[in-house]
Amino acid sequence: MILNKSSFNFFSRKFTAVFFYCRNLTAKFLNIIFSHFFTYTCPLCKQNTIHSTELLCEECISELDFIAAPYCKSCGGSNDTIFEFCSQCLKEEKQTWDKAFSIFNMKNLSRDLIIKYKYYGDIALVKPLTKYCFQKIRESGIEFDIITYVPLHWIKYVKRGYNQSLLVSNFLSKETSIPCKKLLKRTKFTKSQTKLSNVQRRKNLKTVFKTVNIPAIKNQRILLVDDVYTTGSTLRACAKTLRKSGAKEISILTLARR
Repeated sequence: MILNKSSFNFFSRKFTAVFFYCRNLTAKFLNIIFSHFFTYTCPLCKQNTIHSTELLCEECISELDFIAAPYCKSCGGSNDTIFEFCSQCLKEEKQTWDKAFSIFNMKNLSRDLIIKYKYYGDIALVKPLTKYCFQKIRESGIEFDIITYVPLHWIKYVKRGYNQSLLVSNFLSKETSIPCKKLLKRTKFTKSQTKLSNVQRRKNLKTVFKTVNIPAIKNQRILLVDDVYTTGSTLRACAKTLRKSGAKEISILTLARR
């Protein structure tokens, strides 16, 4: 049997339609199989099960306190004033960065998420945290050349076993294909900032940071990652150090705003 051009096109379209139908049917079948046999415990509540394609259970996600617009231009948190800055930032020193973004309000389950990740070694939580950071980056349209992070002193690093900001930065680097580089170093061990006043925080961080890779900083747009924004003292000191070394633009990204 000899096929003419119109017949060939007809059978070609039919074959293509059947092929894609079978492919979609196979994908749905495999998804059902994997969802049935491969489930995991939610890394946050440790109770509900989630499928391999998810990162937190639906119940936990619904209870997270995401920061909503309008945003403060200084900290990236919710803005509760008619000005560009929130009421907390209006009381603080002027920021030393250009743009600011944050993911959660440090309240309720969002607070538990950050605390478990930062202090209790729940590093499996880095994946959902990175997911929300990546979503924020895409939504904001922020552009940068390098990702870096707030460093820990080696004593604190040994005690904790990991740098929570570095882990997020490395995962973000994989998601964005933008390099993560160590640009800052802590030159001395400092007290925890959590229970210090604003004045004590600034004094505690004076001359603490120095740059370690100046050629990589000059004329670059840098994304600086940290876990929690309270007064901004740590980020302010880091950004000031990067600026002195020639950074073209500095954006900060924090997991939560206290």
